[in-house]
Amino acid sequence: ADGGEAGVLLSTCDVPEWNAEVNYEMPAGCNVQVLTSSSGNLLGAGTTVVGDVDSDRIKWKLVKPKPEEAAQLGLEEGATVLYACNEGKKPASLVVTIPAVCDAIGGDGATIPKTWYTSDGDPTREAIYTFVIHVGSGEWLRAFALVRGEVSKLDMAWSVIPNVPHPAPYPTTPVKLIGFPIGGAGFPAPAGGWRCGQGFEGGLTHFGFYNCHSVDFECEEGTPVVAAAEGRVTAVTQHHDRSGGHMAHLYSGYNQVVVAHPDGTEACYLHLLKDSVVVSKGQQVKRGQHLASTGSVGFAPWPHIHFQLNKSAPKGRPADELGESVPFAFESPRQAFVAVAGYSYTAEGRAPDAPPA
Repeated sequence: ADGGEAGVLLSTCDVPEWNAEVNYEMPAGCNVQVLTSSSGNLLGAGTTVVGDVDSDRIKWKLVKPKPEEAAQLGLEEGATVLYACNEGKKPASLVVTIPAVCDAIGGDGATIPKTWYTSDGDPTREAIYTFVIHVGSGEWLRAFALVRGEVSKLDMAWSVIPNVPHPAPYPTTPVKLIGFPIGGAGFPAPAGGWRCGQGFEGGLTHFGFYNCHSVDFECEEGTPVVAAAEGRVTAVTQHHDRSGGHMAHLYSGYNQVVVAHPDGTEACYLHLLKDSVVVSKGQQVKRGQHLASTGSVGFAPWPHIHFQLNKSAPKGRPADELGESVPFAFESPRQAFVAVAGYSYTAEGRAPDAPPA
């Protein structure tokens, strides 16, 4: 509300059915934010408001969203718990970030512990919590609960992500054998190796059609990133310096190198250190060649490299569009291996005496 304290829930009202017009008195100078739907007290992500807004009266109606867009966030009575509900016919994922002005406890989804974020060109750190909730059709799940405070007074940010299922999320045999993407010749691995923070089908961000077969390796900023297979560089981004765990960084604001391989797959190397890329678009690279350095740019609560393999863009689609996620294993002198979350690895395989964290 522009005329009052931002983010405060001034009042609620019931809407008997979709497209029903509602007249409601508001203080002068205020704008309306939809907080209701026909199925309950909802923060209408994906719901459209239409109608006229006067200085002291609003007239509006709710327009029912398309089924695939109908994932919404709901408030429990008492306003201390945020629920995620999906009124659509397809699964969706909800990513929610709240300022850490009060303590919060995660619910039925994945939780990034109290962390921070920065914006491009601004090193100021803001403390936040971020929650990721995967909601099936008709499900109602708890996103988080506040230890103190009211949800309606939080300056929340959220995004609804269509969770397009992968045709084979749990393959028994990886499709492609590739090289290890970090370290390389002349750069010894640290004692204990690099920890895999998230592997295939990771509940935080590795899900769905495009990136369910991805791995994250936690490593110090500046660790060399090397090509996992020979190919041609098709995309380079290296100007960002935003960081942290804010949902706004999930699918934008990261630095990356993309390499297309002769077999029709593409490797994506994400969260690279700003201005660290040493190859250019169109350049041919060999397996093991230095590409860039690791960082914590984009949706990166801690320094790590995100690596994924995809089929190239389907015929007739834009060249920068990725196809389905492709499972893979890392080749090593001992035997090929798939990185599993919680264990540590080097190019030789799983680090010895390294139980899952």
